[in-house]
Amino acid sequence: MTQPGDEDNVYFLSIDSGCVQVDSGPHGQAPFIVEGATRTDTSDPAEALAAVCAEFGLHEDS
Repeated sequence: MTQPGDEDNVYFLSIDSGCVQVDSGPHGQAPFIVEGATRTDTSDPAEALAAVCAEFGLHEDS
């Protein structure tokens, strides 16, 4: 994972089960890179959400 402040449009999400880094295009738009235990590159917001949920061990309907 990169360090906070390295670039714009980098978000760090954390809960008790860990931390996930999400990089996005300008203004939070695609493309998205989700990094945790694995890395997902996608232009689909639903796929980015699914990757974040998977990193946290959550289901999208939780």
